[in-house]
Amino acid sequence: MNNEYIIDEMTEDDLDEVAEIEATSFPVPWSRDLFLRELQHDYSHNLVARWLDGESKRVAGYVVFWDVKDEIHLLDLAVHTDFRRRGIAKTFLKRVIEAGLQMGCKRIFLDVRESNEEALRLYRHFRFKEIGLRERYYKDGENAIVMSTKLTSNLLV
Repeated sequence: MNNEYIIDEMTEDDLDEVAEIEATSFPVPWSRDLFLRELQHDYSHNLVARWLDGESKRVAGYVVFWDVKDEIHLLDLAVHTDFRRRGIAKTFLKRVIEAGLQMGCKRIFLDVRESNEEALRLYRHFRFKEIGLRERYYKDGENAIVMSTKLTSNLLV
């Protein structure tokens, strides 16, 4: 597949598009202000996929993750419905893994909605294992599955 998108640092100029994707992707979305706060933390890493369409560079997706000591915490990942199934989410995960390896991190942790089968398949593809359950974790009462994987370069294959 040829890359029709680039991965870039998220900026404040991206936040309206990011918030729109967030609102259509999750039942209880993050606010634009929450994304803005993430841009201001040294430990927060925020990337966007820019879809290349002529002069336009529309935001097609984003990922937010933290580096905390020797761990990566994947907080948020979403792809616009128009751009799903094009490898963007896999590319994001590979970038997160690469960043974690470069920072000397040992593991990645994340929470995912119990009902989000598509995300669960993606994470299992990268060898994430279910390590716990957070009951009624989300504001709407849905459970979160806690997942983790050991960071190794083998995950990039």
